[in-house]
Amino acid sequence: MKVTFSILLFFLFFAIHSQVKLENLTSVALSKIYLFPDDGPCNLFVSDISNDFSTQKITNCDELVMKLIKIQEKKKQWKSQTSSCLKRWIGMETIENRIIYQYNKLIDTLYFNYYENKTTLIDYKNEIDYYDENNELINVLFENKSFKNLILTNVERLFTDVFYYRENDSIDIEDLNINGKNYYNLNKEKLDSLVGGFSRHVEIERDAFDKIDKYKYYNSNKDSYNHYFFTNNYPISKLSVIPITDEENQYPDKKIFNINGITFNDSEEKLIQSFPISTHYIKEIKEFFKAENGDYSIDVKISDEKGNVMFLLNNGKIIKVEVDFYYPQN
Repeated sequence: MKVTFSILLFFLFFAIHSQVKLENLTSVALSKIYLFPDDGPCNLFVSDISNDFSTQKITNCDELVMKLIKIQEKKKQWKSQTSSCLKRWIGMETIENRIIYQYNKLIDTLYFNYYENKTTLIDYKNEIDYYDENNELINVLFENKSFKNLILTNVERLFTDVFYYRENDSIDIEDLNINGKNYYNLNKEKLDSLVGGFSRHVEIERDAFDKIDKYKYYNSNKDSYNHYFFTNNYPISKLSVIPITDEENQYPDKKIFNINGITFNDSEEKLIQSFPISTHYIKEIKEFFKAENGDYSIDVKISDEKGNVMFLLNNGKIIKVEVDFYYPQN
């Protein structure tokens, strides 16, 4: 009997002291539109027209989520009117900001606009605008540095500066080395022989406007996956090179792609040293214009208007390269 009682005490002690307090699953994602189509729907977040918005996300933020939940309820006590953004209408006021917050299984969305220190919460589902006269929502969001920076930054103008008005470094076409070769001005037949043959799988896209066929061919070797794009039998128009890594994410051959000494898995710092003009806005690109998976890109021109090279980076390393080839008319 004593043995049985001792065993019971042991398991009771183990059960009590082995209990682990589970943390709440909380997150807040703030998104801000930076590219607005003409006469589009007023809520671009729920349309297929555009995904041109910058997002900052934080996790493990119980207190912030609870404050947002309270504001979501409290807004019903504020002054309101029929929304300036109605479903199935165009030419109305665009919703510029969206918050998606999560508290365990609860996931909710809050839309708002913020102009000249005035905040309007938009109930898109019920088509009601609520006026946050004390800027309670903004004050809560400003508690987080990344949210405050996103709200106060004119991301629309920054996008224009970064992607339309910025200058880029340039390289000579001879400096573009792919598996020891230069592919510029080669058609499908010549490249097929040069790379050891394309795969049998071919994608064909018909351009109804120009009435031409665009072809996408594939090729791979022990070092990389390669995609080749052609229009009819014209010279190659685009090339995409994705390196193959081993189980430890190591690149077996860094010679598969080389531009002025830059190749796969090289650091962002090395890219900055080699192309200081193209990378002038790299901090802003990483903060406001990177993809959801963390990818961001830097462009370098090919001199004499012969093309453009796009370096794709993630976590500060080059992971992919795309080359667009142009053939200027003489």
